[in-house]
Amino acid sequence: MTLDKEDLKHRFLAAIDYGWQWEKVWHLLISHPWYQITLQTQAQNVLRKQRLPINWHEDVQQDAMLLLARSLRHRADLRVDLDQVHECFAGWMARIIARDCQEAVRQMRRQFMREQSMPDIVPLEMDRLPLDAKIDISLKIQQLNDPERTILTLWSEGFSVTDIANRLALSYQRTYYLWRRGTRQLRALLGASYLAVHVS
Repeated sequence: MTLDKEDLKHRFLAAIDYGWQWEKVWHLLISHPWYQITLQTQAQNVLRKQRLPINWHEDVQQDAMLLLARSLRHRADLRVDLDQVHECFAGWMARIIARDCQEAVRQMRRQFMREQSMPDIVPLEMDRLPLDAKIDISLKIQQLNDPERTILTLWSEGFSVTDIANRLALSYQRTYYLWRRGTRQLRALLGASYLAVHVS
């Protein structure tokens, strides 16, 4: 597929003319090399301007594509001005991409601040439990689905939630959410009062 912005313009306008659903328009845009190159450039520019780690650019790009999907769900034509688009398609699309990258970075900043304010969860102190309780808990953890099973197995082996997040290359917020969901499932399997002392 050509990198030419004119190619993307013609494909996009044809899709609008044919009345494509937003999902097809989204896949058309995000799979085009011109869009991807522009997206990477804009993501890196936003990070540089805000003096944020440049290696965040892949996360910014992923979130920006999801924001584009949200816009397309509202209007599959992105409110394109058909009278002007033939002359200024590249600039118009680049502004959309830049806006999505800026919003993606704002979301990442908010998420980072939430993660910083969340307390770490200490490991489950299995050594303090009687042998039969250790066996019960270990067997019930193995009945969970992944990723909750992996997270609770590591937690029962002495890893904190921060340790688990680092080990699995997940954000703390995502790991914390999965840990909470896993412990709720574990409580249901063991009985409401079984882990009351050991699981917050």
